[in-house]
Amino acid sequence: MILRAEGVRFGYHIDQPVLRGITLELCPGRVTALLGPNGCGKSTLLRCLNTSLRPQGGRILLDDRDVMAMAPREIARHIAVVPQDTPTDVPFTVRQMIMLGRYAHWDTWGQEIADDRCVIQRCLERMDITSLAGRLFSELSGGERQRVILARALAQQGTVLLLDEPTSHLDIAHQLEFYRMVRELATEGQAVLMVCHDIFVAPMFVDVAILMVDGNLLSCGSADKVLSEQNIAAAYGVRAQISRTGEASFQAQFK
Repeated sequence: MILRAEGVRFGYHIDQPVLRGITLELCPGRVTALLGPNGCGKSTLLRCLNTSLRPQGGRILLDDRDVMAMAPREIARHIAVVPQDTPTDVPFTVRQMIMLGRYAHWDTWGQEIADDRCVIQRCLERMDITSLAGRLFSELSGGERQRVILARALAQQGTVLLLDEPTSHLDIAHQLEFYRMVRELATEGQAVLMVCHDIFVAPMFVDVAILMVDGNLLSCGSADKVLSEQNIAAAYGVRAQISRTGEASFQAQFK
């Protein structure tokens, strides 16, 4: 399935627009990075894409269907979200946290279905966290918690994955590990959008980079094209030249 934003506009106050007519497309098998400075509208756009916010103009389409006309449970069967922050003091085990991703597939009475246990086990194995299944979520490290939250999103069995600054609390080793996992998911057919501030490492793992400034799309295309010296200066107000030679290998020269 393709998730598409067409001319999306939104503002929290009538005289302060946050999104100024955004158009983009998320396709299966592709990782898209949404980049830009603080306050440019990245997370607001993601919340419009997952229907947490209702656009005040334009449309969000899943294939040719307006997602605002779809029931929440149906949306959850197709679109999964890894939020920027997840409360850590919840009294749930890892297995219970992942089970929350199955709610959209439960019957009318909110009962688990026969496939749930198999799906949960596959997600535990996929994220290499089977040994953590009985542990309390609150006892885990940042890297372990992020694996659990991604496993919860995978348990929804959707085709679109939206990630809001998923590596903001991770060290560089866990960031690389997370980016590789996301790359694998896209290879298997997921359409992935990753909101992030990382203009150095993350772009090595994406197919498309989008640079936002003040609620508009400044540039869209390959990471090398989008993160040009001119675009970085326009978006972030700094002079920098970034060159890449391979995965996890880059050079940055600030001027």
